[in-house]
Amino acid sequence: MEVVYTIFQRISEYSILIPVSIGFIIFKYLDRNSFLIFLLMVIATFPQLAAHYATEEEENILYNLYTVIDITVWGFVFFLNYKSKKLKLIIILSVIAFIFLSIFIFDKFGIKPSFIYELVCLSSLMQICFILAYFYSLYTNEDWIELEKSPICCFSLGLLIYAPITYFYFAFYGNVAPELKLIHNIINTLMYLVFSIGLLTNLSNQPKSFRWTR
Repeated sequence: MEVVYTIFQRISEYSILIPVSIGFIIFKYLDRNSFLIFLLMVIATFPQLAAHYATEEEENILYNLYTVIDITVWGFVFFLNYKSKKLKLIIILSVIAFIFLSIFIFDKFGIKPSFIYELVCLSSLMQICFILAYFYSLYTNEDWIELEKSPICCFSLGLLIYAPITYFYFAFYGNVAPELKLIHNIINTLMYLVFSIGLLTNLSNQPKSFRWTR
């Protein structure tokens, strides 16, 4: 079984290269949301592959910084897509609070010694709330969206698949059964595949060039 775990671990680590490659290929067709998520995935490539090229301290720094960048970018994406001013305000306040909390933790405990799993758990919970609030706002506003042509819906779905598993994985980190680690690797790969589909939906919208519009 150890061989199986290792194989899925490697697939999970390198699966991020799929959406990143697609993003580079169709870069000029990306809409605003896709551009931001593509940029986030490019940044995520460094901590994702750090285990093979960096020391443990360098890997901890990359992951801890990425945790802050990740929730900030996702917060910005949903801020741009919310229509409710109250939801926009909640996004701003929650992300700012997360950033200040992270700075406090890094200052008190250091950013090098370990990967701070608690921040990942909090980030996952916030992401779930952002997504549910987004879909609820679509429902209450009765917005008509063609899912097959909506990158943000694909990105939200991919993250909604990943975030809950990530929360439980890191909440009980150290006491996690190998099977849950395997599931986490599979879900991580699935998320990047869904992100890839989200990027490709830009082609169905037939834009002629990159546009900073929704």
